Amino acid sequence: VKEQEIRAKTIYNRIKDEKVAQIIDNSKKIIQRPPPAPLNTSKALMLLTKNLKIPANVALKAMNSLYLDKIISYPRTESDVYKSNFDHLTILNQFVNHKKCGSYAARLLSLNRSRPITKGRKDAGDHPPITPLESLEQTSKKFDNTLQANVYDLLARHYLALFGEPALEAKQKLKLRIKNEPFTASVVSLVQEGYLKVAPFLKPHYSSEIVVSGSTLPIDKITLERKETKPPPKYRDPSLLRLMEKNHLGTKSTRPQIIKILQNRRLIQRKKHQYVITDLGNFLIKNLIKIWLPFLKPDFTKMVEQKLNEVVNGTKSMDKAIKEVRAVFLKLFDKFLAEKKKLKLEMKSHIKKNPPTSTSSKISPSLTTSACPFCRTSPMKFINLRGKRFLVCSDPNCSKYLSLPKKGRLSLLKSTCKMCGFNIFKVALRKQNYTYTYYLCPKCWNEGLSQKNGSGFCSNCEDYKIVNGKCVKK
Repeated sequence: VKEQEIRAKTIYNRIKDEKVAQIIDNSKKIIQRPPPAPLNTSKALMLLTKNLKIPANVALKAMNSLYLDKIISYPRTESDVYKSNFDHLTILNQFVNHKKCGSYAARLLSLNRSRPITKGRKDAGDHPPITPLESLEQTSKKFDNTLQANVYDLLARHYLALFGEPALEAKQKLKLRIKNEPFTASVVSLVQEGYLKVAPFLKPHYSSEIVVSGSTLPIDKITLERKETKPPPKYRDPSLLRLMEKNHLGTKSTRPQIIKILQNRRLIQRKKHQYVITDLGNFLIKNLIKIWLPFLKPDFTKMVEQKLNEVVNGTKSMDKAIKEVRAVFLKLFDKFLAEKKKLKLEMKSHIKKNPPTSTSSKISPSLTTSACPFCRTSPMKFINLRGKRFLVCSDPNCSKYLSLPKKGRLSLLKSTCKMCGFNIFKVALRKQNYTYTYYLCPKCWNEGLSQKNGSGFCSNCEDYKIVNGKCVKK
């Protein structure tokens, strides 16, 4: 490394004042970038979490709501291959009058491009890949909230991209010489958008083509940079989901919930769209590795998956598969039980010495299950001060807040407001030995306070009502 540094400095000192580079070779290759394959649940979650910066469980919940409203097909599917008789023409024809995608859809039909270009890997036989069932504008009243509209827009555009023309990229490579020292410059530029016109979110980073005239290239400046090796980036929702899928951890539908459970148990936390392991998580892993290592590795889950596949393929009976897995698990479980008492004492001691800080307390039962309505990335946390109760965004970069009623016992419902998508709260008041309850959406209620129109109380809502703790249409 030291020798390379000395050589770099020597070359830099020799050429630092040069203003022209000699072009030895300028090659350019045009390549096609094919359209994407259809979406199964895993691919859809990666698409939505990456582009909308929302947690996986929020993305899955939004897709479920769209499915229940018959706007998209069933979102829990392993299929990314359509059956040969799937009716794409009817769906494409619906998009012809779409304000933003209409001209693109019309061009597809004029070119007779009504079959997906890129084939996926698996037809699970249960449900088709995730598909928009109707053409809707983002301002459509069929959406319960902005998040649903944004989720639909991405899914619909991705579907239309399946039939598009390939994008054309130009890979340019320059071989240069500066005072007899060789250099290379490589860039990739976009020549023709193709399917990327309707799905720009699938576009990778492109550079501008290096314009060459003659046999030389002007030099603005030459710098010598010292860079250190960077640690691998922290996991975000797309990369974490991809890793879980690769290691057979969970299913397409349970992976978002697994991530949420780890957050609720304060083993990991989501900070600025990235996941970091907490002190408690580090402590637990370091101690469990000593006594339960085989069970902690993905190999155990993979082994169970393989035995289940053998059952499906008919090469092994279910009873035999259960017996084999049980034998391995019980052996590991006995090892854990032998150390359980000691581990519990060490954990209590650790928590006592390292109480949850304000940072780690973001992940707690007092968090909303829906994202902050302002930044739409992080949940909001409940704050209870003297005479004041409110919700504040758990992302310090947002820190927006919503006021809450000062009196009454508050309960967070799992159901969300159909008008805005935020959590609904149940408020219980006790007067003269009798308990009165009412429901409200904090977001709508705060808007009602500012506009002085009384909105936000579920009993005042014209379109929806609360039935068994759920917001449903009247």
